[in-house]
Order: sequence, then C-alpha cells, then structure tokens
Amino acid sequence: MPDDQRNQAGISLGSTLVAITLLLVIGAILSIGATRYPEGDLAKLIGALGPLLGIVTGAFVTYFFTRQAVQHAQTAAGAQAATEAAQSVAHDATTRAAGLSKAITDIFAELPPDQARRMREIPGVDSVFGS
Repeated sequence: MPDDQRNQAGISLGSTLVAITLLLVIGAILSIGATRYPEGDLAKLIGALGPLLGIVTGAFVTYFFTRQAVQHAQTAAGAQAATEAAQSVAHDATTRAAGLSKAITDIFAELPPDQARRMREIPGVDSVFGS
C-alpha cells in the first residue's frame, strides 16, 4: 500500500478495516444469537464461537501490538550498524594518521637541521610533531 494509507506504526488502513469488520461480524452473530435463542442454545453458540474468538483476538494482538516493537528493534539494529561503521572509519583514519605522522617524523630525521627547522615553519607541519 502507498505510504499515505499507513499510520505511524506502519499499520495499513485495509488491515484495520478487516479487523474492525471481523469484530463486528462476531459481535453481530453473538447479539443476534442472544436475542433469538434460549440460554442453552446461546451457550452452545458461544462455545462454538469461543475458539474462533480466541484465535481472532490473539491474531489482532499479535499483529497490531507487536509491529511497533519490531520496527523499533529494526531501527535500533540499523543505528547499531551505523555506529559500528562510523567507529571502523574512525579507527582506520586514526591508524592512517599515525602512519603518516611516523613517516614525516622519519623524513625529518633524515633532513639537515636547518632544512628541518625551515620545514617546521610551514603551517600545519609542526602540529604533526605535537609541539
């Protein structure tokens, strides 16, 4: 169904109408039975409809009240995956930065002292050495 026919919990208008219709049909059968049949026959009717009413009620509860919990769990799992991906990227960037810092330190160790001093005057280079 299009998104505009779903509420915030993701339940469609069609499934809601089917649920209401089933409840109304069962209610109508019980109401008509209560007005037309004596107590003994009504008890038999309720006994026959009892399991059906239990199944329908259980299905409604499962469908309408667990969808939101499932959606929240899926959202939490997505957020966890995004956090793990971001942590992995951050770890990779930290490892790369440490490698680059070691490489520039090794390069500076090979330079003559006056050239190394001039290189340190370049903006941003001195920050690599932490001083």
